[in-house]
Amino acid sequence: MNGLKFLRSFLRKLLAIGFIMLFLGVIALSEGAGYKTTKVSHRTLTLSPRVVDYGPYHGGPGEIGLGRIIFICNVDVALNPFLYPLSYLMGNGKSSCTSLKAAYPLVMNLRDEAMNSAKFGAVFPEFLRNLVYILVVGFLIVSVIEKLYRKVFKLT
Repeated sequence: MNGLKFLRSFLRKLLAIGFIMLFLGVIALSEGAGYKTTKVSHRTLTLSPRVVDYGPYHGGPGEIGLGRIIFICNVDVALNPFLYPLSYLMGNGKSSCTSLKAAYPLVMNLRDEAMNSAKFGAVFPEFLRNLVYILVVGFLIVSVIEKLYRKVFKLT
């Protein structure tokens, strides 16, 4: 029975660490708290429609296809030193990424999607580098809460 009690305690602690890691991960990946956008540059390329000549057998001199618009976004971000300390120690306190999205001209404007994708691409690799740090912080927070809980209920 003692082994089962230890396993339940371990799983409860592991679940609490997971929730704290999830909370810190959401904060680390959110703009404003985890990182700040320092520079955004957009570029738009328009690909002309192609004219294809099929000859007189297909009912006309040719067909016109749809062109495309390509949205290119380059983003520079500055990371929060508390949530990304390993990145700062490795000299990567600032990160950048370029993203592109293609759309048909009449369908939709994907400029914002390209910008959000570039931001995520700049932050996520640094988040993965600091995942061990977030795990350690989660373990320390759970340990401190557990000790405080035991002290409070020992006094009453």
